[in-house]
Amino acid sequence: FNTRILDDIGNIRSMSKSDIIKSLDSFGMSLFFLDDAYRSRTNWIICVASFTDEEKRLFIEICSEKFNLIGKPLKDTNYISFTSDSSKKIDSMILEVIPNDLDIVKDKIISKNRGNNEIQ
Repeated sequence: FNTRILDDIGNIRSMSKSDIIKSLDSFGMSLFFLDDAYRSRTNWIICVASFTDEEKRLFIEICSEKFNLIGKPLKDTNYISFTSDSSKKIDSMILEVIPNDLDIVKDKIISKNRGNNEIQ
C-alpha cells in the first residue's frame, strides 16, 4: 500500500462525500471505523467532524438501512455513538473482512472484548 496519489483511486477522489457514504460496503465501513472511531468497552464512537449535518444524517441512515446499525449524534455532534448491540455487529463485520492479527484490530476490538464470548 502506498499513500501517494494513485490513479487507481481517482474515481473515489472525484466522488462527493454523500456518494461515498451511499456506496459504503462492509470493507469500507470497517476501514472507516478502524481509522476514525474509538471502541470503548461497550460502544463504537466515530468522528464525523468533516461531514456536513446532511452527510451526518445520511451516514446514520445508511448505517441503519444497509447494516442494521443504530447510531445517534452525541452532544458534540462531531461524533456518532452506536448502541451496544450495533457495536457488537460492527465488531463482527470488522472481524469478518479485516485480518484479525493486525495490531489495530487487536487494540480496538479483541483486547476490548476479552470478557465477551461472541468475539473470542
